[in-house]
Amino acid sequence: HLYAAALHWAVMTITSIGYGDVVPTRLEEYLLCVLCMLTGAAVWAYIIGAGCSLLCNVNPVKLQAEDRLDSVNKMSASMLMSSSLRVRLRLFIRAAVAFERHSRFRLLSHQFSPVLRGDLARVTLRTGSVFYFARRTREFLVVLETHMRCRLMEPREVCYQLHRKLAVVQQGILTAQGRVFAQSSALGVEVVIHQEQLRNWAAPTGRDIVSLAFTEVGWWTRDSILACMSHHPADGGGIRR
Repeated sequence: HLYAAALHWAVMTITSIGYGDVVPTRLEEYLLCVLCMLTGAAVWAYIIGAGCSLLCNVNPVKLQAEDRLDSVNKMSASMLMSSSLRVRLRLFIRAAVAFERHSRFRLLSHQFSPVLRGDLARVTLRTGSVFYFARRTREFLVVLETHMRCRLMEPREVCYQLHRKLAVVQQGILTAQGRVFAQSSALGVEVVIHQEQLRNWAAPTGRDIVSLAFTEVGWWTRDSILACMSHHPADGGGIRR
């Protein structure tokens, strides 16, 4: 019984159960107690691990942002960045949490049926201010969503990439040619004008478009809109002017 008693004492110590006044006396009792202690320790460890995993994964986007903040802090220290640049980088990463969440929502929409994707696209694209997208079919909106490109811009950033593009503000504020474009507002609707001279005259230049806050913008090029029309020619009526 000496080895069984030693095993019983070792398992009781490792599992931190504690030493009680009532102890086993026979070999079978020692082995049964060891088995019960190991089983209880395994169940308790599983419960603790599952709870920690649940708490760690409750907000994966936020965790990803925190990892990026840690990387930025290390990069800033190793490259001797200025304090102003460090602040800009950290603020951008914090603002990108909502942008990453919206990107995940768009990927999630690909798992739905075509009808559901079309109805969801009417909400997520925020193209209500684009008059020639107002009464398009679900299929056209699904193709339009696949051609959309998104980007997050910081305050006072000049949006050169939006020149000669149809852009819809998903979140934030833009200004162009003395006008302010808030959420769901569209600029560059003249991108579909057939005559190039009129299109270039009406379009704001890239240096005229400035972000006033952390702004998420979705945009389409003229070629991407024409590609959507080629997939659904019946929806092309009223788009090209």
